[in-house]
Amino acid sequence: MKICVRVAGTTLDASVWNQLGVHFLHNKMYLDALIICEHMLHTISNVESKQDVSIHKGLPLHNLGVTQVNLKNYDEGIPNILRAYEEDIETLGQSEAEKQLAYKVKEGLFDFVSRVVDNNFLKEFNQSSGLTVKDTMSVMQNMNEAEKLFSPR
Repeated sequence: MKICVRVAGTTLDASVWNQLGVHFLHNKMYLDALIICEHMLHTISNVESKQDVSIHKGLPLHNLGVTQVNLKNYDEGIPNILRAYEEDIETLGQSEAEKQLAYKVKEGLFDFVSRVVDNNFLKEFNQSSGLTVKDTMSVMQNMNEAEKLFSPR
């Protein structure tokens, strides 16, 4: 897997700090990973301000977001993953951004959330309609996606 950091149009391989942060993530040392990810972003910010360059921050934002999610800090972790994807689009373009980790995690999060919403909706629908789960599943199997979206809550 190639990880790239762009500095003024130049592509560089991932840093030692990133490798250390990934090591901490893989070994479930989330507080240590958090320190590394925050340090990476702080260092990038300092370099950008001192040298008037723009550095791609997709990877450290992604790793920070994943770390925060693992620490159950969803309010900061999910937005950081989404920011990483936006950073990837801005720097790499849409098609390349869709090959990066942030895109894959974002898609997984959206899939998970939609399943939770669907399950909560079905539970509420069953309670309000008086139907059994089996009855509801039978009705919904015959609906197309638009009908499912517009069915009464």
